[in-house]
Amino acid sequence: MPPKVSAAENDEEGEKEIDGIPASWPAEDKLLVKKRVQSSTSGIGLPDLVFGAPMLVNDTFENIRERSEAMKEMMDSIMEAARKLDNDDWQRFQEIPQERVHQEDAQIHGNLFATVEPNWRTFIQKPKKTKQTCMFLFIGTDPPSPKLSDFLTKLGWLGVVVRDRKS
Repeated sequence: MPPKVSAAENDEEGEKEIDGIPASWPAEDKLLVKKRVQSSTSGIGLPDLVFGAPMLVNDTFENIRERSEAMKEMMDSIMEAARKLDNDDWQRFQEIPQERVHQEDAQIHGNLFATVEPNWRTFIQKPKKTKQTCMFLFIGTDPPSPKLSDFLTKLGWLGVVVRDRKS
């Protein structure tokens, strides 16, 4: 696929960008950034932490990148990080978001959902309060997080997880 030339211009230098990389960057920097961004397989320089489907993330990104100012700002920051960080720091930069994924599952499935849906608390506590067996079916690319599994188990839920063994 040929590089995309953005209509966006660098505010300071009025140059066209190729794949979001300013044309004024040295060739060595462009090559490093392109290599790091492409190695993420998601096309945005960060691993796909939610969908387990990096091509879906890439397609979504390609569809909204020109229309979303926030996406452009995020990509500018990621590209600057890819350009300036040494290998160890770049690796850490990619790990930090991954460490935060699913860290608040219990709070979200407990208190947050309960504030939005009035019947949620009664529903989620049903197995514990009624001593009835209640089950959930989880279908996804990754299993539920240990925190979510622990939360549901403590409330008396039994679960079945269906997922692709390759992931």
